[in-house]
Amino acid sequence: MVSETGEEIEGFSAYWDQEERASILRIRGDLDLSASSALRALLLDEVGLDGPPIVLDLGEVPFIDSTCLGVLIGALREVGESRGALRLAAAQPRVRRAFEIAALDDLFPLYPSVDEALAAEER
Repeated sequence: MVSETGEEIEGFSAYWDQEERASILRIRGDLDLSASSALRALLLDEVGLDGPPIVLDLGEVPFIDSTCLGVLIGALREVGESRGALRLAAAQPRVRRAFEIAALDDLFPLYPSVDEALAAEER
């Protein structure tokens, strides 16, 4: 996460990009135990608001562990009624494989790109 001074904290950086069709969380760096609290805070602040679907841009995330997979499951439970969808986009092969190993690839819509996630119909 990036602080107000622009320094990287918690081992990753992330920022919200608000578009008409979606709120996009652009993430860079490993999503591991050290990032889980900050990721949870970022997502929980947003999922409680009314608005368009949420898209997580994972294109610059080389690794995700089970702790952060749990954070995403929690966010998916919360996003259902208020936002309609939580879509994951541009996951690198290693990250996509983590979802497959955990049998979460059926639970989360995984799109090849942010543009395809934005164009997707709600499930």
